[in-house]
Amino acid sequence: MSLARRLWRSLPRKILRSWLIQGIGWYAMWEVMGRVLLELGFVVFLAILGFDFLGLVLGWLAFHTAAWLLLYGGFLKIWVLRGVSTDVSRLRFHRDRVSTKVAEKPFFRVVFLRGSCARGEMTGTSDIDICAVPEPSVRARVRALLFWWALRAESVVRGFPLEARWIDAERYVPYHVMEETPLILKQPSPRVRVGSRDESIGTLVALSGMDGSGKSTAADRLVASLRAKGFDAVSFYGHRWDGRGASLAIAFESIWRRLAGKMERMERARVAKALYDALTFADYLRVLGRMSRLQGPRRIVVTDRYVADVIAFLRVRGPLLSTIEGLLLAVSYEPDVALLLELPPETALARKKEWSLPKLEQFSREYADLRTLLRLTPVDATLPAREVLDRIEEAIDRTLELAKDVPHAAASTG
Repeated sequence: MSLARRLWRSLPRKILRSWLIQGIGWYAMWEVMGRVLLELGFVVFLAILGFDFLGLVLGWLAFHTAAWLLLYGGFLKIWVLRGVSTDVSRLRFHRDRVSTKVAEKPFFRVVFLRGSCARGEMTGTSDIDICAVPEPSVRARVRALLFWWALRAESVVRGFPLEARWIDAERYVPYHVMEETPLILKQPSPRVRVGSRDESIGTLVALSGMDGSGKSTAADRLVASLRAKGFDAVSFYGHRWDGRGASLAIAFESIWRRLAGKMERMERARVAKALYDALTFADYLRVLGRMSRLQGPRRIVVTDRYVADVIAFLRVRGPLLSTIEGLLLAVSYEPDVALLLELPPETALARKKEWSLPKLEQFSREYADLRTLLRLTPVDATLPAREVLDRIEEAIDRTLELAKDVPHAAASTG
């Protein structure tokens, strides 16, 4: 069978997949909720008009298809799959027009281009790949989402391939620009970003790092130091399981060892690894639930390990689905201070012999990657314990001072 024929035969499957899940991802749950409300509202409207069940189903299918083409990005998918070419000068004009329009809207806090349109290498078959993060207030998100849908619909009417990516929060942006250089059109100042934190849950300090880096010691000493200064501070073990109740993932580990002998064999069993990751995610949700009960106004919660450590652990165990990794990040509160205690694998092995040197070297590589993705502030964990604590306290002081300088109203811009 020729390549062209194979591509043609796969076209219906790709279009059906796009029709079902186009633009749905862990990083865009606000848009997913918006779609659910939009389509549910349409079905309720048909029910009020007296349509029977079959009419409701057919009406929803027609409405979802129209929304997929106009609002969700289905038009672009068909355009790209068919390989339609556009005049480059017209495409660039529309890129510049859309970029200016989105960047000037007050309800977007981050706007950037990616792909060929960011590199200035557009051809006739290129698309306009623009991404935006809304301001955190509910009002701003609603206005931004309605504008986003209108922007996609306008591009369909004008006949331009626009890929408009909605991103719920700034911390998800690095996952969209890996291995490429985006063209930043709009970004907030660091002071506004710090001021946008949720004051109702207090301050969250996350200490991450491989075993032997001194996270537990640093967390205990930090809490004691903060309490001595008059702060309401508590520590929390924020890894994949805190030892309370049954662990689904650890139960699965026990079964796997009985059947396969070694956990390392899971690296080659994709289905088993995906199930293990999902069970770990379920365990982690319970850990987060217990942590949320500790949080409160004017309280500082110091976590000994956090989401970066869960992701690093699962990556070392074997290939980690991006969806699971994204969900772990999405359900975690964003720390006000996220620190990575770094030390060489050889030093970690000398301090704690739970992992082999090759595994510790892999942990080191994963943490180095996560440091960039999750914007972790590095701390040299080879320093004496007193100096490590001083570095951590300096990072906390800088964050709290910035927060004091920013009006709380900055969080509701737009």
